[in-house]
Amino acid sequence: MTKKMMLVTTPGGQRYEYVHQLGDGETTANANAYTTVSPDGQWLVSSELAPVTRLLVFPAPLLNPVLPRTGGNLPLAGRVLLEQLVRNPQGCDFVSATRLICASDDSNNDLYPTSKPLLQIDLAHRLDGKDVTAHVTWLAQLPLRSSCVGAYTVEGVDYDTVTGNLRVEVNAPSPCNADTTIYTLRR
Repeated sequence: MTKKMMLVTTPGGQRYEYVHQLGDGETTANANAYTTVSPDGQWLVSSELAPVTRLLVFPAPLLNPVLPRTGGNLPLAGRVLLEQLVRNPQGCDFVSATRLICASDDSNNDLYPTSKPLLQIDLAHRLDGKDVTAHVTWLAQLPLRSSCVGAYTVEGVDYDTVTGNLRVEVNAPSPCNADTTIYTLRR
């Protein structure tokens, strides 16, 4: 696989394909673990399900005027350069113009105090289509509760700007993994 596609569906039902040609250092397997949109609507941030030292920044289809409105090429605009390795980010969402909260499906505790960490990523400045450095802070271990024993899978995060609630999705070990548990966290 040398490309990844992002399909955009408008509220009216129109669908447009945007295709990104993978560049040097972009992982081919699991090339798009999640995508989030910056608060100003101009940028997409995503990364692979892999150990990463950067997140990828793309112009937001339909919202950023540098892209054609009916699909086409999706160029890499910049990177969020992480000061510390993050293993298997499964979801990030903006809580401000310069702060992301991310859920990591990291089963180890060699990078952070716990496995399955909830992380805060503080950007040096707002996204502008160029590289930006970022500080990574461990916040907590994600909830791991189940009657089944084994490996949990972190599925992602969603921040509600109206309520201030952060929802985190975690799948329990098999055979209890038929349902995704959604935890709501508040500051």
